[in-house]
Amino acid sequence: MKSHGFESNEDFYDFIRAMCLHLEQLGFNEAHEELTRLMYSAWTTSSEIIGEIGLASERILNRDGGRLPQCLADDLKRCRTVCIECI
Repeated sequence: MKSHGFESNEDFYDFIRAMCLHLEQLGFNEAHEELTRLMYSAWTTSSEIIGEIGLASERILNRDGGRLPQCLADDLKRCRTVCIECI
């Protein structure tokens, strides 16, 4: 995670939470709900949640990518990359 600017898993989760709020504020409710549900579910391992966040990021990019502001699309791509490299 450190190679992507996150000092810990918790820093990464804070990034995801901020992205969730931004998605909600811009009316991307399905994306917001999907990521929020993942963030507040019970997980056995951090690898499990990170893998699920990566998959969700990919689904959101495929579904909403053309409508997302560039900054959010970039955040989701960063998230996907981190998840792929960290699991």
